[in-house]
Amino acid sequence: MDPTKEEKPTDNQPATQEGTEPKEGEKELSKAQLKKLQKQKEKEEKKMKEEQEKLAKEKEAMDNDPLRANYGDLPLIQSISQTDRVWTHVKDIDDSHVDKEILIRARLHNSRVKGNLGFLVLRQ
Repeated sequence: MDPTKEEKPTDNQPATQEGTEPKEGEKELSKAQLKKLQKQKEKEEKKMKEEQEKLAKEKEAMDNDPLRANYGDLPLIQSISQTDRVWTHVKDIDDSHVDKEILIRARLHNSRVKGNLGFLVLRQ
């Protein structure tokens, strides 16, 4: 160490240790200031310990979660194979489709029941 350079105390370290003399230009910390620094240090240690415990609990909960496969990042749905399905647009449905089975890709806008009949309003 270079004797010409003076070491400056950090925020967490007191300017003087017990049993040592303060250097030139440094002020000696009072008992109250030392006590305050000690409380801050204890508070930081307690906070770090609580954070570590919280992370450990979260990790344990994630490891033991039986429904873990139901959420998260899922792979993209890519149509690699093509099927023989023929989709019919709602606007193209007419009397020629009576008693035939057709496929419609649409969203349900509204549904209601009137007596024995049910009505669906589909949107594409």
